[in-house]
Parts: sequence; structure tokens; C-alpha cells
Amino acid sequence: MIVAGSVGSKILGFIRESCLAAVFGASAATDAYLVASTVPNLIVGVVVGALATTFIPIYTRQRQQDEAGAARLAGDMFLMLALVGVAAGAAVMVWARPLCRFLAPDFPPATFELAARTTLYLAPLPVLLGVNALATSLLQSHYRFASPALAGICQNVALIAAILTLGRWLGITGVAAGLVLGTAAQWVALAPGVRGIPVRAPGLPWRNREVVRALSLALPLLAGGMVGQVAPVVQRVLASGLPEGSLSALNYATLLNGLPTGLTVAALGTVLYPAFSTHTARGDLDGVRALLARGINLSVLVMLPVTVGSLILSTPLVRLAFERGAFDAWDTTATSTAFWFLAWSMVAVVCSDLWRRAFYALEDTTYPTLVGVLGMAVSVLLSFVLVRPLAHAGLAAAVTVTNLVTAALLLVRLRRRLGHLGARQMLDRVAKAGLASLVMGAVVWGADRLSSGWLAARGVPTGSALVEAARLGLLVAGGALVYLAILWLLAVPEMRQAVGLGRRSAAAAWRRTRAILHRARA
Repeated sequence: MIVAGSVGSKILGFIRESCLAAVFGASAATDAYLVASTVPNLIVGVVVGALATTFIPIYTRQRQQDEAGAARLAGDMFLMLALVGVAAGAAVMVWARPLCRFLAPDFPPATFELAARTTLYLAPLPVLLGVNALATSLLQSHYRFASPALAGICQNVALIAAILTLGRWLGITGVAAGLVLGTAAQWVALAPGVRGIPVRAPGLPWRNREVVRALSLALPLLAGGMVGQVAPVVQRVLASGLPEGSLSALNYATLLNGLPTGLTVAALGTVLYPAFSTHTARGDLDGVRALLARGINLSVLVMLPVTVGSLILSTPLVRLAFERGAFDAWDTTATSTAFWFLAWSMVAVVCSDLWRRAFYALEDTTYPTLVGVLGMAVSVLLSFVLVRPLAHAGLAAAVTVTNLVTAALLLVRLRRRLGHLGARQMLDRVAKAGLASLVMGAVVWGADRLSSGWLAARGVPTGSALVEAARLGLLVAGGALVYLAILWLLAVPEMRQAVGLGRRSAAAAWRRTRAILHRARA
């Protein structure tokens, strides 16, 4: 369910970014929009993320002890985040210009003025971000995953419409207004699910002990998140001094890299986090270990072939995703270079997310925060070192190295905290998935070269989006078949479990279809 909603949302997200690239390209306007959209998150994003994260384990424990207390906690937290959002929105309006100057000191005057003006349109965003984040956490605590999975679809549909209408009429400020409308549109999906969950009318949030507990657990995340903002801010500052469009190219590469990692995190992390919290509330650490081991094994099996495929097909993937309209061949080269560097840490990103969620379920927010601070320092240092020889690609390489370092540190500490995590089984999956991915990569690399040459020899227009989509679709499908066949031959248990699950799902769907047809005939 989550994968289906996330795939739909990610596909629409790429259509959104393709529309943005087609209308504005990798230009000063998109650079200004990216800086402007950073300002609300810089002010309130850390607070919202920290409180929404710590809410799930506390709310889960409270529900097991006192349903009425859990309903009061939900109401008080909604009020708390709404108040934080109002204060943050006022700060956005007051500090728009100094924050834009701080984020992009080397912007030309015209680009800076556009960024500052665009930021003002985003003042309502903090309230919407806070309420939406808590509603999502509340639904996930009740194992209701459909509404949050569909919320991104609602947002992207609204934003695509805004880019194609308001963006053409009002310029990039119209896109900012569309971002606010799209965030508000998420409630179309969230509201029906929240309506069935008990939520008491709020009192004074600071008088609720569980709210205070959530705040105390959130403090390390708040501190770490604020420090963690330093690295992306530094990268934006450095990118603002590079040739025009460099910041946009890095952003497009990050979006493309986030498609497979985001889908895997959504499918595994979203489901496993409340499950971690439930087992922890019962004192069942064995259950946490078992779930975590399965999650990591699945992450490795999914992300290793995706990583290899992304490294081999980085340029055609970027060309298919973005190269149209104002997004030209130079933009494709710049974006694919950054994407190639980012792809190396895909597995680390997904595993780190699961390990952090395990720490949060154990109500330990301090160590992941310390790791985040160390990661920030590594990222900033490497950004300064690598930006000169590699330009914006050096910033991407700094992100990759940071992700690998933080993943290793989280794993070492979690191993000490929980004991064995099935290392032997994990290494077995890594070895088998690695072998299958290398074979798959060799096949895809050869097929890519042969298909490009074959099309060129026959004068087929390889610049056509339809031709490129068909070619890449066949390459990806063929690579996937090769990879799955090797996993089957290597007797990987998850592969056989997936086949069994597919058979049961197909049988259930057939029974349901027959029942519907039978009732229709009756």
C-alpha cells in the first residue's frame, strides 16, 4: 500500500520537477526558488521533524496505558505545533531578506531580490508543515498508512497545476504560492483517516506531562537538527558562487537520487517505526532485533542493484527525467555528474534511516544526534575541500562520504545496544546481492552500449523522450529479470518469500474478483 502511494507520489514528483525544469530550466529563477523554499524549513522544519518523530513512541506507550490520556496528548500536540508554526510564519515574513542573504550571499542582486520576494509567499507554510507532520505520525501510530501515502499525491497534483498555470502567469512566485496550496491539499488525504482517531480538545500543552516528555526527547533532535542545517546551508552558499544553474543541477540530482531511496524508506521505515515502538513498549527487544534484521536484509537486496543501475545509466536517466524545454544538454551533464556521486550512498541512506528509527523507538535521541553533528562537520569540511576541484559534483561527493560515515557509526552503537543483529545473515545477503548486482550491471552496461549503437546506425532520433523511455524501460526490465533470476538460483530466502506472497496476493485478488462478479450476476 505504501509503495503504491509512494510510487504514485514520486512519479508525480518527477512530473512536477520536469514541469519546473521545462518552464524555468536550471536558471536563476529556480535558484531563487530553491533558496526561498529553504527558509521555512530552516526556521521550523527541525522543530516539526523532531516533535513528530518523538511523538510516535510516546503516544504508542500512552495508548497502551490510557486511551483518554493518548487522546489528550494528540490534541495538545496539535495545538503546540500550530503555535510553533504561527511564530515561524511571522519569522519568515520578518527575516526573509537577511535569511536569503545568509543562504546565498553571492547571488546577483536581481536573483537575491527574486528569492526574498518569493520567500514572503511561503509564510503560511510552517503551520501547514507542523499540522501535516503530526497527523501523519498519528495515523502511522494506528497503523493507518494509506492516507499518508496518498497525501504526497494530492500535494504534487496541486503543485503541478500551479507550475503550469501560476508559474507561467506570475513566474517563480506563482510556484511558491502553489507550494503552499499543495501542502494544504494534503489534508484531502489526511483528514478522513484522522477523523476516526480520538483526539481531545487541547488544553495548555505545557501542562501535559507527556508533551513535556516529547519535548525533552526532542531537544537533542532539535539541537542536532539545527546544527545539521549547517551543512546544507554551507553547500547552498558554496553553490551560489558557482556558475548559474549549479545549485539547481545539484537539487535535481538530489531529487532523482531520492526516488529509489525515498520509496524504500517509505515502504520499510514507515511501517517498521511504529512496530519498533510497540515492541519496545512491551519490553520485547528480541522483536525489535528480528524486525530490524529483516528490514536491513530487504534494504540491501533492493538498493544494491538500484545503485549499480544508477551508476551505469546516470546520464540517460537524467536526460529522460528532465531534458526538455529550458533544460538543455549542459544541464543534463551537470545534473548527471552530481547524481553519479550521490548514487554511491543509496544503501547507506536507507539503512541509516532504519537504524535511527530503532534508536528513536528505544527513546534514545541523543546518540543519533551526536552522529548527525559529526556528520555535519565531515560534510562541511569535505564541501570546502572538494568544491574547488569538482565544483557542484564535489558537494555531492561530500554528501555521499558523510552518509557512509554516519551509517557506520550508527550500526556500531546499535550493535552494542541491542546485541546481535544477524550479522552473518546480513553478510550473506550482501554477498549474494552484490554478486547478482555485478552480473546485472555488466549485462545492462553491454545492452546500453549495443542499443545506443543500433539506434544510431539506423538513424533513430535518440533525443526523443519516447525512444529513450522505451530503451531505458527495456534495459531496466531486463536487468531486473537477470538480478531476480540470480537471486533465485542463489536460494535467497526473501526471494522465495516474495514469490509466495505474490501467489497468495494473486489468489486473494482472484477470489475477490470472482465474488464481485458473482454478486453482480445475482
